[in-house]
Amino acid sequence: MSQERMYEWVERFQNGRQNVSDEHRRGRPVRVATETVKQQIEQRIRDYRRVTIDEIAIEFNMSHGSVYNIVHNDFGYRKVCSRWVPRQLSEDHQRAADDLSGAFGLSCS
Repeated sequence: MSQERMYEWVERFQNGRQNVSDEHRRGRPVRVATETVKQQIEQRIRDYRRVTIDEIAIEFNMSHGSVYNIVHNDFGYRKVCSRWVPRQLSEDHQRAADDLSGAFGLSCS
C-alpha cells in the first residue's frame, strides 16, 4: 500500500469510519485471472476453436481486455481462418494450411 493511500485511510478513520472493507462500487466486478480461470478459458478455446474474445468475456464475466491478454499473451493464440491457433506454427506449416484450405475451396478471410 502506498503512503498516500495509507494517509487517506487514516483520515477516513479519524472522521468516524469503522469498517475496514472497501465500499461497494458500481460497474463490472473485478475477476482475477487465476490459473484455474486461465485453464477454463484454454479448455473453452480447445473445445470450440471459433469462439470469440467477446463470447469468452461474457461467459467468464471478464473484460474484453483481460481475456485478450490471457488468450494472446499468456497462451500465444492468434486467429487464423476464424479459429484460434497456437502461435508456434512455423511459416511452412502456415503455408501448408493455406494451401490445404485453398485446395478445398475454403477462404481464410
